[in-house]
Amino acid sequence: MRRARQWLTGAGFLALAACAPAAEGPAPAAEPAAETAASPFGPGADQTDGEEADAVVTGEASWSGVDVPATAKLIVEVRDVTRTPDVDDLVLREEFPVTAGSPVAFAGTVSKFDLIPGGNLVLRARIQDGAAILLASDGDIDITDMGETAGLNVALFNPEDLARGRPSRMITPQGAAYVCGGEALSIALEAGAAYVTFGDGTSVKLDKLTTAEGAAKQFSNGRFVVEQSGADLRFGRGRATPMACTAG
Repeated sequence: MRRARQWLTGAGFLALAACAPAAEGPAPAAEPAAETAASPFGPGADQTDGEEADAVVTGEASWSGVDVPATAKLIVEVRDVTRTPDVDDLVLREEFPVTAGSPVAFAGTVSKFDLIPGGNLVLRARIQDGAAILLASDGDIDITDMGETAGLNVALFNPEDLARGRPSRMITPQGAAYVCGGEALSIALEAGAAYVTFGDGTSVKLDKLTTAEGAAKQFSNGRFVVEQSGADLRFGRGRATPMACTAG
């Protein structure tokens, strides 16, 4: 009997051990979360959230005072100036005929595979006939800083004037007529700048200022200022409060 009781006791212990929950092992390591790289351009219509989209660059190049031969071409180039010197920074190059004169429309696409996180895209344009450059944009136009690549207005100048520091005569994109605080003006918003033409025909170029996110865009040369909020414009002189502009 004693041996039987011992056997039953041992069997009961084994049964309890079988019912006890197994000791928990270490939890499997969580898979690392996929990082979404920042891109200067948001997702396109056919992309999922966070996926980069192709950058479609469109606009017009304009000039005045120069007769361009029908054999010339408008050449538009987009570069990523953040790339290292040993990497080709040219991400777009397109040519367009100029037979119809100014302005000349241009369009091109930068593949999403050429867009890198933190990249800085700049645009240059020129009209070239053979090896001769007849007109050129005033340096690089920072289109990434603007956050827009569609509807760009690019003014072209005589390259000899650019080499001397600035055009001898201000050549502006075609502006729209406004009345700002009772003053008749023509205002053209170009990529990275605003051009204001006064009643006496003189013009000034106002560079785009850095503003807080969500604030109105501002263009100024220290003497004049243009503010853009959506489709609304305001113009001011010196320290005076900018006045609302109405289409004239």
